[in-house]
Order: sequence, then C-alpha cells, then structure tokens
Amino acid sequence: MEESTTQDALGPHLCPPDALYGSLLVSNDLNKSLSGWFVGDLLTDGLGQARQAFKDAVNEFRVHVSERECATWLDNSTTIYDVEEAVNLAKQKYEGKSPKSRAKRWLTSCSSRLMYYSVIMDTLSQHHPEYVSLAWGAMKFLFIAVINHEELITEISKTVANIADVLPRADLSANLYPTQRMKVAVARLYAKILQFVREAIKWYKKGKLAHSVSAILKPYDLSFKTVVEDISKASRQVDAEAAAACRVEIRTLHLKIQHLTQLSTAYFTSQGLASSSMAEELAQQAGIFRQRQIMQIAAIPVLRHIPNPDESLDYCRSIKRRRRSHILLDTAQITKLQHWHQTADAFPLLIARCIGLRTVTRDFSVELLDTIRGSNVPAIWALSQPNWDEEELLSLGGLLLSLSMQALVLNPQVLSASINPISSYHFENISNEDQGFKLLRRCLSGVKRMYIVLDLTLVHAAVEYNCGRTSTFVQNFINLLLGRLEKGIKLVIVAEKSEGFPAVIERDLLEDSQIFVSGQKPGPRIREGFRRGMTRYSSHVLPVRSDSRGVENWLSAVDGSVGIV
Repeated sequence: MEESTTQDALGPHLCPPDALYGSLLVSNDLNKSLSGWFVGDLLTDGLGQARQAFKDAVNEFRVHVSERECATWLDNSTTIYDVEEAVNLAKQKYEGKSPKSRAKRWLTSCSSRLMYYSVIMDTLSQHHPEYVSLAWGAMKFLFIAVINHEELITEISKTVANIADVLPRADLSANLYPTQRMKVAVARLYAKILQFVREAIKWYKKGKLAHSVSAILKPYDLSFKTVVEDISKASRQVDAEAAAACRVEIRTLHLKIQHLTQLSTAYFTSQGLASSSMAEELAQQAGIFRQRQIMQIAAIPVLRHIPNPDESLDYCRSIKRRRRSHILLDTAQITKLQHWHQTADAFPLLIARCIGLRTVTRDFSVELLDTIRGSNVPAIWALSQPNWDEEELLSLGGLLLSLSMQALVLNPQVLSASINPISSYHFENISNEDQGFKLLRRCLSGVKRMYIVLDLTLVHAAVEYNCGRTSTFVQNFINLLLGRLEKGIKLVIVAEKSEGFPAVIERDLLEDSQIFVSGQKPGPRIREGFRRGMTRYSSHVLPVRSDSRGVENWLSAVDGSVGIV
C-alpha cells in the first residue's frame, strides 16, 4: 500500500496533461511542490519512528540484558567495524570445522553483507549517532553472546545475511534525497531492523541455552520470517522513494530546461526584434544622411548650370502632347526590341534610328522612357531641348555629370559603400571626359538593371559635330558597360537616320542592335479620338497600319520581369 501511495501521489506530476504541463513552466508554487520530492527539508525531522524504536529498544535491553552486558555496548559507541570484528572472531573459531559447516558458510556470507546495513545506518548517523551505535552494539552483542553455540550463530548469521540481501542498495549515506518522505521511510526501516535485534536478543535470553537450542531451532525460522518480510517491504519503500525522487528530479530539470529554453527563445526573439528595429532605424538614418548628401552634391555650382533631366523630359513630353505626334514600330522592329530587352547577354548598345521629322528622336525617347519607367525599370537619360540657348548646351563632361547625378539618386548606396565614398568633391573635380566616365562607373556600381537613354543630338552639339569625338565618346560608353560584372545596364542611343556612326562602331554592332522608328502626324480621326477623352497612347491601337504598333507594346509583350537597383 505504501508503494502505491507514492505512485498515486506522483501521478499528476509525472504525466501532466497539456494544460497543466504549460502551467508548470510559470507556476513557482508547483515547482516548489515538485522539488519537495527530492530536495531536503532541514526544518523537518521525519524520524519519529526511529526515535520511538530507539527508546523502546533501550528500555527493553535494560530489562533483559544484565548491567555487565549492557556496559559492554549499550553505554559505549559502537560502529560497523566492531560488528565486523565480532563476526571475524566467530569465523576464526569455526575455521577448523568441516568445509560443509553451516556456521562457517553463513558467517562468511554475513561478513560480506554487513556493508549493506551501513546504507541505512549512515543516513541516521549524521544527526543521531546514538541510534546507529545502539543497532551496531546490539548486533555485536548477538555475535559475541552466541559465539560458542554453532547452531545459534548459524541462524543469527543466516538471518542477518538474508536481511542484508533485501536492504536498499542506493547510496543514501550521501544524503542524495534527504526529503521528509525519505526520512520517514528510513526511520521505518531502522525500526524494523532494531525490532529484529530486540527479538533476537529476547530469543537468546530465553532459558538456558543447553536446554532450549533443540526446542527453539525450528520456531526460530517461523518467528523471524515475519520480521524479515517487514524489513524487505520497508526496504522496497525506500527504493521506491528514491526512484520517485529521481523521476521527479528529472521531470523538474526537464521543465526548468524547457522554461529556460523558452526564456532564451524569448530573449533572442526580443534581441532580434531590437536588432531589426535598430537596423531599420540605422537604415532610416542612413537614408536621411544619403539624401542630405545628395542635396549637398546637387547644390554645388557645377551642377546648377546643368539642365534638370526631369524638367527636360516633362518639356519634351508636353511638346509631343501638343503636337499629338505618334511613334510607329512595325512588327519586325518590335520583335527585335523585345529580343534585345529579354536577352541578358545581348550587346549593351541599341541604336534607334528615327525616320522622318527631327522631332521623332525626342518623341521616341519620351515614349521609350515612359514605357520603361512605367514598368518599374530604373532609367536615366539625356535629352535635347529645342529651346536651349547656346550657353546651355552641355559639354561631354556636363552630360556625364548629369547622368552620374541621376544614377546617384537611383543608387544612393554608393555614398557609403566603399572606403572612399562618393562626395561632392568627386563632382566638383571633373576636368575631362575620362574622369566623367570614372565617376559614372562608380555611381552605377551595384546596379542590377537600368536603361540609359541618350539623344545623340546632344553629343553632336557638345563636340561641334566632330564624328571622331562622337565615336570615341560612344566607344568609351560601350567599354564602360562591357567592363561591368553585372550585365543589366543597357544603353539606347536615339539618332536621326541621317546621322552616321564611324566604321569602327558599325563593325561592332550586330544587326539586332539597331531598330528603325518612324513618326506620324495626327489625322482627323485621331484628333476626334482625343476629343472623346482617349489617352495619349490611344493612337497605338488605331488602324493606322496593320503591322505597326506603339513603343509601349514591346515591353507589355515580354515576360514582365523587371530589374531592381
């Protein structure tokens, strides 16, 4: 019944349901109740049974044992070594007996098993050495008293050895689990052992040995059988308490580990959130800092005289809208444009040769940029304006500065991406074309996808229509793009059909790197369509020509993938 009581008491804790299992992690009271199964309690004794058994044994020994006999062990401190000495003394007496001597065999067995008693005795010796001394002294008295009676010492040794076989083997002497329940179990076991010693001494004191040995030999087995069974049961209870304490300790450690794991997970989660928040804050601050740098760079004198590219595009778009002119590409040109757009390793240069009016180059540039930017593909440009004065004409260095500034706005990471980041100093000290290309290369560093739209009219005007210088400029631009590890930047040069390129460039150009663009003036039906509220691209779907379409159709026909800067 005692063993089942232990299991019943531990049941809800060893196999908790899910709801209770979760509450164990946060309930200090429950953790304390569990720790009571394996943590010692210094405020409680739990040795009431041992104390009472000690008192009863002392009183009984003083009644049944003479004062001379009591003086040998009851009033003195006795240890396991004294008992071993008495057993060894008895063994020496029977050494010369027959090899089949039962006394010799059981004394040897008893001597090898005395250490098992120390498991229990040492548990009590720390606080109550007198309890232990009494038990050892009583055993010593038994072996000394019956040393001359072979049958008696045989039965005593046999019983002591059998009791030792059922004693717990756990090392309780180290106070592994000095709990209240363990103290009660040990006290109960001690009381049973002391009960055996009392009964044995009483049995020994019955009458004269010479007359009683033969009469009590058989009853001896029966009278001590119950005591041995009680000791065995008490020993199992001690083992059960130790096993239960071990299981609860493991469970508690598991709960603590899981709780610590949750705490560490929560800690690392909070640290991750804090790090993410800090990273976002730093990124925001870095963004603000880069914007301020861009504003400072944009405010330098050399850039104040360069036309604003957004204003140039808006102006060209407004002129195109007022003229209501439209760009046409036949099916072959659209296919060629799509292939060039989709092919990652295509030649980075595309020349759009415009046929017709001089305004076709600007109109095509406007439609191309609107289509590209409308698809979230970054683009930079340099467009000519018909209202520029001679003083406003860009030099090649100014043109490269304009493109570099646009690239810097789209790719501000380069302001802090290297040991020597870009600053206003680099923009202020552009004295030649090579330095301009170096600056543009740095501003394009890390860009994965981008279009550069360049009106060749600007280049011709900057070099005063010197074809050699134009050729060199375009070739340097191509070399810049070809020298990049990333192949996502493509250059579109918009030129009139009559504008030629030097032979060195013509030989490098593939057939797929040129398209031909034509323009059309709006007719009555087109003007009527605009009055009905059609968009500026409505003419692309009007039946002007069965095999001609607007610029935006080429990008809408591709797979929709766009680059990211």
